[in-house]
Amino acid sequence: MEVRTWSRLRRTVATRSGFLGRWLGWCTSFVSCAGTRLNHTSASTAFARVLKTAAITAPAGTGKPRLYDLRHTFAVTTMANWYATGADVAHLLPALSTYLGHISPTTTYWYLHACPQLMTEAAKRLEASWEEPS
Repeated sequence: MEVRTWSRLRRTVATRSGFLGRWLGWCTSFVSCAGTRLNHTSASTAFARVLKTAAITAPAGTGKPRLYDLRHTFAVTTMANWYATGADVAHLLPALSTYLGHISPTTTYWYLHACPQLMTEAAKRLEASWEEPS
């Protein structure tokens, strides 16, 4: 992790701990109004409330938006942008895996299978690597 990132993370955790009056540990990113770790149920309930307040509805025949959908969209968009700019996705993937909280990049590769756009870009890169130099 970069020194600046580590420094900002430490400041954020210290500020949060000072605000709450107690230490919640390094792994707690989001807290409830009560100052406790935000669990999946509480986060999903709050997200549903935000959707209702913002009058965001799902089109007929589709599921309601979920917090997980934001995470998925972030991962897919990040990888698609890397492919579009010619970035070294294999080199960058461990950072995205860490950011998403995955144990290894292998877990993050799931997004390639779940998104045809990413699979197409990955296949293009693979095919290009097989071409003989002219």
